[in-house]
Amino acid sequence: MVATSRSDIREAILDELADVEGVDRGEIDGAIGTVGGDEMYELESKTAEAVLAGLSARFGVALPGPADLEPEQFTTVDALVALVAAKLVTDSAGDAA
Repeated sequence: MVATSRSDIREAILDELADVEGVDRGEIDGAIGTVGGDEMYELESKTAEAVLAGLSARFGVALPGPADLEPEQFTTVDALVALVAAKLVTDSAGDAA
């Protein structure tokens, strides 16, 4: 699956998060709404690591793990969207060269 937009990436992140947490996707959506949005929904480093591993497999790109990042780069859904989007753009640019 190739992400074509931040929206696609967000959807993939939320699907992976639901899988990692072992809950229905609706529970994740509800929890995000309860705390005030993607920028407020916080993830533990182990959860982020598992989500990033799933996204690496899904998108076919190597993504860094929490140990390679600053906390603000992986602790929220919004931060993960930005991280993955930047990596996909970087990899696409490298493929075009």
